[in-house]
Amino acid sequence: MLKTAKVVGLNSDTDAALALVSYSSSMAKVAGSADGQPEGSAVQSEPPVRDDLQTVGFFVIISCRLEDAFSRIRQALAGTEEVFFQSTQPLSQRLSEVLSAIKQSLQDAQNMEVLVAATQEDPLGTVLYFFQEGASLKSYLYREGKSTELGVMAAGEKLVSGLLEEGDRVVLSTTSLFELLGEESGLLHSLPVGEIGEEIGGRLPQNRVYPVAAIVIEREKTGAVKSTGDAVHPASPRTDIPSAGSQAFGQIFAGGRQRFSALSKKRKRAVAVGIVVLLLGGWFLYSRGAGSRSNQPSQFDQYLKAAASQYQEAQNLKTSDPKSAQLALQNAMEDLNKALQINPADSRVKSLQEQMQGASAEITRSYPVSDFPLWLDLNLADKGFRAENLSLSMGSLLVLDPLKRDLLEVSLSTKSYNVLAGSEQLGQAQLAAINGEDRIWVYSDNKGIVNVNKGAKPAVEVTADSQWGQISDIYGFAGNIYLLDTGKNQVWKYIAIASGHSDKRTYFNQGVKVDLSGARRMQIDSSVWILKNDGTILRYTQGAPDAFTINGLDKPLKDPHSFYVADSTDSLYVLDSGNSRLVVFDKKGNYVAQYNSPQFGTFTDLVVDEGAKKVYLLDGSKIFQMDLR
Repeated sequence: MLKTAKVVGLNSDTDAALALVSYSSSMAKVAGSADGQPEGSAVQSEPPVRDDLQTVGFFVIISCRLEDAFSRIRQALAGTEEVFFQSTQPLSQRLSEVLSAIKQSLQDAQNMEVLVAATQEDPLGTVLYFFQEGASLKSYLYREGKSTELGVMAAGEKLVSGLLEEGDRVVLSTTSLFELLGEESGLLHSLPVGEIGEEIGGRLPQNRVYPVAAIVIEREKTGAVKSTGDAVHPASPRTDIPSAGSQAFGQIFAGGRQRFSALSKKRKRAVAVGIVVLLLGGWFLYSRGAGSRSNQPSQFDQYLKAAASQYQEAQNLKTSDPKSAQLALQNAMEDLNKALQINPADSRVKSLQEQMQGASAEITRSYPVSDFPLWLDLNLADKGFRAENLSLSMGSLLVLDPLKRDLLEVSLSTKSYNVLAGSEQLGQAQLAAINGEDRIWVYSDNKGIVNVNKGAKPAVEVTADSQWGQISDIYGFAGNIYLLDTGKNQVWKYIAIASGHSDKRTYFNQGVKVDLSGARRMQIDSSVWILKNDGTILRYTQGAPDAFTINGLDKPLKDPHSFYVADSTDSLYVLDSGNSRLVVFDKKGNYVAQYNSPQFGTFTDLVVDEGAKKVYLLDGSKIFQMDLR
């Protein structure tokens, strides 16, 4: 059972900090909110005592500056209860909804800091989830005399979650309370929860404005005496749980060991807490029916339940947050291995192990690739031919040998090929791009941009320009020609006109600062995408920066050789050469899948036919093929 206390200081019409504590059982609200509580006070709140129900606690702290601050925050708090308790989503997603509702309600506030949290209790344990936005909010977990600052884990709008053990105390507060208490801040975790109201409340300034808000949550130890005088059944002694401060961030408390995890904002949308708790309950009932057991689960059962819950979490997260799913699956396997060490013959362990092994690839969407069929040997078309880059448009594949200066076109559907031009027409050709069925452009160091339209003699379209720096890539889009100039930090644009192409124009808008150092490749759909050798992917739309951030990767990109994105694709494909894999993202930057093989480290370029679910990969004179899942 949880015991809670709330502390609120004296607020003003422009600066205020308020806290909310509310409980419900089976989603029927049974405890009140902060409304009606006097300022400059500290109060205790008890959750409903119903061991046969799941009890949900809801906690909010808001601090900000705005007109009519006290009344506005009280209204916002009242609204959060309605949003939270009427929602049927998992607790993590409800907290996300609450956070959005607060921001909308107080969108004109200054210096706003918010903390939202929820607990869910059942006979098997208590789960805590919370978000924190604001550097002046403090969140601590006190366990066995040591503390862990949870606010560090919650930095960057991350969801923090974990299982609370008996005797754990969580303090959520504005910094102002710690400043007020100074060296006596230890009272927040040393005083009995029932005494915090009188002791801390008496220290709050009564005659001057001092916005402060805090919530103290403690999970009672089994064997403690409730306020009603009834004793709680004692728990079996636990000696294997380390102190909270001794473990590294990135784990969750479960299965008899400490694991506390910080979940990303994306992750919160899929963490189905109710499902996890039901799964835990299912394992508990199963184990009870299997034979006579004590009222408390054995260590074997704890590991088994933790493995099952982590596996279920991995299943829930596999679509929205594969990185978190992979971590959850890893934790599940660790717990399962511990259960196996205790009782390797248990049929439940073997069954769960088979399920996890079978679902591993689908959960993490990380697929090993062992076979790359040879699609075409370019030597068959032109002996000694070697290419570095590929260009694809409307079923035609374009390849250039920058040493021989030969240009080949290959049909994806028939594999038929045609030598379009050589060094005599192309000069010192370095790069080539195809746009549409017959617009082919070749960048040549000495000639400029050469037009190699089918059925016509190659001709210089744009003469070499002394203002060019280091041209690193060429791309054709909607009839226009784009040059990636890493030497001048610019993308030059040549617009298609009736007589050919316009003079060069700068793609980037005036005043836009660009750093193209280390840029390797450029792709265009309706935006201009640029890949840098450190794995950075830049996106610009209509000449302005268009923020793009990669999310969900288990490890960062390393020395990527190339990437592919087009107006015909829904996804972006990165040849992550340093990690020997092909990584797929959607165009918002969210991880979709990855394919792993040492051979990915040798390919220099790729193109993708999403409709046919085929990837074509270049390695010198050979083009290999791979199927997408």
